[in-house]
Amino acid sequence: MRLNLAKFLYLRRYPNELSVASERALRFGFESTENIRATQLAQFNSNWQNAIERHAFYADLARSNGLPASFESLEDLDHFPVINKADLSDYFSQRGNGQEFNQWMSTGGSAGTPFRFPVDIRNRRRALRNLTAGRLVAGIKPWDKLALIWGHSHLFGSGAQGQLKRVIRSVLDWGSNTDRISAYHLDEANLKETLRRLCSGNYRSVIGYSSALRALLQTAQSLPSSTRACLPETWVMTSEQYEKKDYSLVASLGANHKLVVEYGSAEFGPIAYSSPKEENLSPFWWSFYTRIDKSGELYIFDLDQTAFPFFNYPTGDLVRLNDEEAALSWAKVVGRKNDNILLPRVNAPPQEIHSELLTHCIKCDDRVRAFQVRQKKGLLEIVVSLEDDQQVDDVKEKIYSNLKKEVDGICENSVIFSTEYSKQTTAAGKEKFIFRLE
Repeated sequence: MRLNLAKFLYLRRYPNELSVASERALRFGFESTENIRATQLAQFNSNWQNAIERHAFYADLARSNGLPASFESLEDLDHFPVINKADLSDYFSQRGNGQEFNQWMSTGGSAGTPFRFPVDIRNRRRALRNLTAGRLVAGIKPWDKLALIWGHSHLFGSGAQGQLKRVIRSVLDWGSNTDRISAYHLDEANLKETLRRLCSGNYRSVIGYSSALRALLQTAQSLPSSTRACLPETWVMTSEQYEKKDYSLVASLGANHKLVVEYGSAEFGPIAYSSPKEENLSPFWWSFYTRIDKSGELYIFDLDQTAFPFFNYPTGDLVRLNDEEAALSWAKVVGRKNDNILLPRVNAPPQEIHSELLTHCIKCDDRVRAFQVRQKKGLLEIVVSLEDDQQVDDVKEKIYSNLKKEVDGICENSVIFSTEYSKQTTAAGKEKFIFRLE
């Protein structure tokens, strides 16, 4: 009954979205690079001209920087002015209260200060179409029963208004065949209870933070194979870092189980998806032109008309490419640009490395369940959570050895290990594993 109701409500509320999303899903990964780039250039020029006419911000930007009304190639966009949150926040604060924008949305603030930006029906329609397209590629229909491991309940607020928002969300979730499960409580007892719900709930898929799904998958390894086979077939990891071994953890559930990765942001909605057939992510090229700078940071240009389009907008995320020419195939979203760590060295300045390198050096030891890094002045503490009966000395030498292969002259006396691990999360429920201490 609930499945049929969810299908009826979706098709009634969004009569055109499924056909658009289905057409995009069919093109996912099959369009030629030449056709993609030609389409992107035409869409960008149209959107750029519209933005100059509609928004004083872009009219002033074009005038002060001598930008043309139309660009001849996508390569020219490498020199487009970078437009960051600070620039936009100043403008939006002057244009609020109905002067230019009426509806607003805010980032969750888990990666920094919340950012408030305008939206309208076009933003929501774009997000829905791309989300549906990505999930269709993964074999998930919009009305399939879904478990959402979610951590943004703080956005509801408090008091009577917050309670009302929760009730409304619950009703909407029921009508869309979605059950929300908290990502905040991931101790062993709650993990086992969540797995019990997933086994008995007849869910088609489960979607959530990488760390939350990984904890569930690791806990599931102790279940009988017949029980693991009853878990949802499709696991969709969002936010945070995902690892190679996540794929083997999902595969261990059964022959039909698969893992896909969803990457997106509050500003743009879903941006890229992987398919069950390969680990690489493909950006939704019909909605976004993406470029990667020399440091690996991802910048996005809106190709759709929205309440306020973003151009050459720095995401703060680092991406490793497969397709160097057109940025159409990503090997991985590595993490945040500010996830850099200083590794102490002997008779040399500290070596700045991205946390991804440290992750590889630590997680290659299967005895490490989880870890945290505490950066202090002149000192790096690596806190590990180990398999039962394992001691920190058992893994320390292997991690040191891995680090020495990557960085010369590591000062071992300034890199210390402990097992005082205590999981901590951001306000949005994402796992926090880098701490910078005074």
